[in-house]
Amino acid sequence: MRRRKKALNSIIKMRRHRLDLIRKDLAQQQAMYDETEEIIDSTKQSMSDERRLVATDPAYFQSLGVYLSSAERKVDLYSHQLNNLSVGLEATRERLGEAFQDAKRFEIALEAHVHKERYEEKAKERKQMDEIGARKRTD
Repeated sequence: MRRRKKALNSIIKMRRHRLDLIRKDLAQQQAMYDETEEIIDSTKQSMSDERRLVATDPAYFQSLGVYLSSAERKVDLYSHQLNNLSVGLEATRERLGEAFQDAKRFEIALEAHVHKERYEEKAKERKQMDEIGARKRTD
């Protein structure tokens, strides 16, 4: 019985470690997603600023076309990357949910094992007390 309890504790420890690794991976992916969103927003804001600048100073008009096409490609590239990151985030969230359920199954098994041990110990103790009580009656 003790061996099984020790094995369950080891498995639970490994599952929790796996959960921690997946959580770290999820946090890194989320940070990359947020950073990519910031780059897109910053580039779009820069494009807007450049358009306003051309309105006030026509000398910038010649370089605006080159800048805008480059900035739009950058936004498209990062938008595509953002979509890929979104898919990866969803997959990692699913992995996290599955890993949590897996760990929880072993925790429940351990609880059941501990409960069974306690029940068996109490039954053994009750039996001993009954035997002691029976001996005193016969004396």
